[in-house]
Amino acid sequence: MAGNDARGRFEELVGRIPPGGSLDGLAGEAEALGRGLARAGQAPDDLLALQARITATAGTSAGSGAAASRLLVRAIGGFAAESHAMREELARSHAECLEEGRRFERRSMEAEELQLQAEAARKAKSEFIADMNHELRTPLSTIIGFSEVLQDEMFGVLTEKQLEYVGYILQSSRNLLALITDIIDLSKIEADRAELEPERVRPREVVMSAVSLVREKAIAHDIRLAVEVDAATPDEVEADEKKLKQALYILLSSAVRSSFDHGAVTVRAAPLPAREGEPAGEGWLRVAVEDTGPAIRPEDHARLFQPFSRVELPGTGKYMGTGLGLALARMLVELHGGSIGIERGEGGGNRFVFRIPATRRMAERLAAGEGS
Repeated sequence: MAGNDARGRFEELVGRIPPGGSLDGLAGEAEALGRGLARAGQAPDDLLALQARITATAGTSAGSGAAASRLLVRAIGGFAAESHAMREELARSHAECLEEGRRFERRSMEAEELQLQAEAARKAKSEFIADMNHELRTPLSTIIGFSEVLQDEMFGVLTEKQLEYVGYILQSSRNLLALITDIIDLSKIEADRAELEPERVRPREVVMSAVSLVREKAIAHDIRLAVEVDAATPDEVEADEKKLKQALYILLSSAVRSSFDHGAVTVRAAPLPAREGEPAGEGWLRVAVEDTGPAIRPEDHARLFQPFSRVELPGTGKYMGTGLGLALARMLVELHGGSIGIERGEGGGNRFVFRIPATRRMAERLAAGEGS
């Protein structure tokens, strides 16, 4: 509000003073006029300059001049009250800014402390991996080696009972070694020590190789293994062959373990085109492992891929594995830039499905946010 406008507005208010000099209704408008001047950052000089004219008016009409003076006092009072309120608000804002600055400083120090703790945790995890690898795997490998020597009767014939016990030792040692290996692999990925070694990989060969690793156990339980590779599947994709095979083996092993005797496990590989928003001309490799075991409850699906989370197989009273395998499979797939999930199979069992980018270029683009 400009000074001339304020003066004109005040003069208009003075002109509305009734003959009796009553300020009913006008006093509030005068206060509002003064507050408006303060909010606009204007000085009340123009209002104060009216004092001489008000005095002249008082010479003509004492009642009118006194009323105009009271009106001016209300306007100046409104200005002063608003100015005081604004100063208090400014002081509060200043105090809040100072407090926010102190909070920011505290948060920065806390973030720095958390970073140091995270660094220490990563270092501890790396040391744990090294210790686990040496202190546990080495003696277990020795136990397995000597058990195999005994089982092969290289230094003498064993009785049937002795062979049975050696078989227990060998199987338990292998199971424990597999568990330790899973823990080490899981820890490596969580510690950001796992790196992909991408190369040109043949999907069909990876699938067949993984299937061969579970064939013996499947035969022992009369479980039929089937492989279906779509004709449109590319001959080669870019991936880390060892880690891709490991992820597929985990799913196959879980499927065989979950299936009932005389059941079936089917592996399907097929290409998927790039989706909307993803790099054009490059697609995905989709792999599905389907079993004929009891269907896992939908409410348990989210927990399946979490480390150390064991899910019950409905109707069996048994739990799926150690709670490490599927978590490791998820991490291995995500390391490729892919995703993994579970859905209901056609035969009522479970179907685990994962997909990975067919090329590293696509995976790198997705990691950079160029696709969804």
